[in-house]
Amino acid sequence: MVIEHNMFDALTLERMLQFMYTGDYTVNVTGAAVDGQVDADSQASNDYATSDEANPALPPHARRRTAKQLFAETLRQEPEPAPSVRYQIAATDPAIAHVYVYAIAGYYSLADLKDLALQKYSDPSIAIDVDQFADVVEAVYSCTWEHDDGLRLETLNTALAQIEELMSSETFMQALAEASGLQDFAAQLLPKAVEQASNRGGQMEEIQHAMNAKEEELRKAKEELTELDSRRLKLIESVKKQNEDVKKQNEEVSKANKEAQSVRTRLVTLELQVQQKSDEAKTARTDLASAQQRVRTLEAEKTTVKPNYAATLQQPKQRQEELKVTQNQAEQKQAQLEQTQTFLAQVQDDLQRSVAVKKHAWRRFHKRDNALREIAELLSDSCSCQNSTCRSDFGAYLEKDDRTESDDRGLMVRCSRCNWRHYGKLIR
Repeated sequence: MVIEHNMFDALTLERMLQFMYTGDYTVNVTGAAVDGQVDADSQASNDYATSDEANPALPPHARRRTAKQLFAETLRQEPEPAPSVRYQIAATDPAIAHVYVYAIAGYYSLADLKDLALQKYSDPSIAIDVDQFADVVEAVYSCTWEHDDGLRLETLNTALAQIEELMSSETFMQALAEASGLQDFAAQLLPKAVEQASNRGGQMEEIQHAMNAKEEELRKAKEELTELDSRRLKLIESVKKQNEDVKKQNEEVSKANKEAQSVRTRLVTLELQVQQKSDEAKTARTDLASAQQRVRTLEAEKTTVKPNYAATLQQPKQRQEELKVTQNQAEQKQAQLEQTQTFLAQVQDDLQRSVAVKKHAWRRFHKRDNALREIAELLSDSCSCQNSTCRSDFGAYLEKDDRTESDDRGLMVRCSRCNWRHYGKLIR
């Protein structure tokens, strides 16, 4: 059985029937073989080729015939007013194919098919060529009623979305100016395009203002970052300097330790010398006592022999010389003992002064080292000022501890911003 239908082309009817049986329809207009058959849309479009389409002297919109013109030439009658035109022309563009499905759905009051056709027509994957956009617009406005603005509104929004490309296309602009079927579209497009351009101008100003605000925020952020980097570098330099000072103090302490060890060695040596001198003095005292005893003995003998002095004078001179020698030896021993005692007292005084000086230097070095260690621990425990009203990152400098008046009283850290004092352990 053959059903003759003179309103729509066979492919559009086939898509309507496909939707009624499956709930969907497909459009194949690539011109390639589909399931072993040549695309029917391409074959149908070749059947409606005219001699004007092969004339390169005509512009593209004039070389292509509209659906109404081709149908009128086929039936040898004038085109009917839209949308009562008979859709006998096979679509060679997916968008036009969906337009025809939308039209047949409206003709047969198939609301679901109409919505599906509008959805497929609005799919972003269907890219309408700029030079063919006039043909699509003419098909839309010739197949729909003025009050049925769903497809028309979608076409208008698509045109506004790519208004710049359309305005730069000579084919579209010439068709818009000359084709009578595009006058309604042009009357709707131009006011919307002007309004969109005006809105874009306002949006550009807002965007520029927002960009300026962001640039200002970025500039301030860069300045803050630069300041923070500068403060961080200063703090690093300060800590580095303090580490160098601590290193120097450690070197001085090490040097003082070596000097103290040297002093101890010298002290041991001096003690040995003092012990030796003491032994010599003790020997000298013994010799002196022996000499004094001999002198006393000689004096006793002299007292005893005084009555016989004349006889004594006559004794050999050897005895007198012996007495003189003994007295000289006793005097020499006495002088040596006095020198030894003087040297021993001087050595003891020098030793006491040297030990006192070294102990004082050792105490100062040890105290300063402890003060620097306390400051280093304070800086490592806290990276910001402890003043509750400041709380800024440390930009600090050192001063002497003001809790005591001693010259070697230790150090404290002061905030370079609010001068807040940060004490370490008091070094006494």
